[in-house]
Amino acid sequence: MKIQSSSLTGGKVQHGGVLDGFHPSVLQAMVGQPWKADEGLWLDVEDPDPAVFALLGQWLHLSPQLITEHFAGYGNPHLYFQNCVLFRTERVFYHFETERCSSRNLCGILTGGVLITLHPPTLSRMVGHVFATMEARGAEVLCKGPSAVLPLLFDELIEDYKPVLEDWQNEIDQFEQDSLHNTSGQMLSEILRFKKLVTQLRHSFNKVYRDQRRLLIACPEAFLGAANRSQLGQSVNRLGRLLLEVEEIRQHTSSAYQVYAAALSLEMTRSSNHMNRIMERLAIVTSIFMPLTFIVGVYGMNIPDMPELHFQGFYFALWLVMLSIAGGLLYFFKKMRWY
Repeated sequence: MKIQSSSLTGGKVQHGGVLDGFHPSVLQAMVGQPWKADEGLWLDVEDPDPAVFALLGQWLHLSPQLITEHFAGYGNPHLYFQNCVLFRTERVFYHFETERCSSRNLCGILTGGVLITLHPPTLSRMVGHVFATMEARGAEVLCKGPSAVLPLLFDELIEDYKPVLEDWQNEIDQFEQDSLHNTSGQMLSEILRFKKLVTQLRHSFNKVYRDQRRLLIACPEAFLGAANRSQLGQSVNRLGRLLLEVEEIRQHTSSAYQVYAAALSLEMTRSSNHMNRIMERLAIVTSIFMPLTFIVGVYGMNIPDMPELHFQGFYFALWLVMLSIAGGLLYFFKKMRWY
């Protein structure tokens, strides 16, 4: 477990160093002191243990079990009480190895002067970026109250996806170009895998967007002032625009699949036409040799009673007849433009 903080008291910003382990006295001193309107504390707890939940429950007059279950992801993501608000949002991860989306909860407790965030170690880098911002702009942010930290956190939840979506757009464009020349099963597998990826991300982002919108609309004025609500609204709208980009990529992926299907259909049509031409030529050859085969079959029976076999010059006459039949059929097929 790690604890770090950023506070504004008497117009001065103080950034607490990272504390390893549970320090009840430190936590009690931080959350227990009164905070004025122009002061505030952001306290972040990474990988909290049951002792932290017990202390928070005692301070907020809430059941530690309730806070524990909320951190674990059970129940309503937003709980409103007279003295605080419990909220929960998510950081979405996509695992390319398993082609599955997963999420990690970022939970928070917001009172009039204190914001406490609870999260697993996998979100430590994201929270560290926000603390780096606070070191530069701490007084500017916390003078508006601890809820002013929420827009920074919500923005950081989606920050990593902005360059990724641009790369995905370029990758889909490449899919469309490659589909015109490559209709292999591997290309189809790549397009379907990408479509599955985007669909799962869209579903996960949609859930996060709905939860953040509910917090923005329903959070009482006592905990989220008008100025901070406006800033939080801009952050939620940025997530909404990101969701629209994901939807556009999903539709673009469907378009890439249609291009692949059209290219595959065109290739199959070409192959079918080629096969038809081959069969047409074979049919012409068969039509020519069919009467010739009949003649050869009749006069190949070696029956001595055939009178024409005794006519002088019959052999040459028979060749003339067969050549005439073949030539006549070729002329007929040529006139009909069958080859």
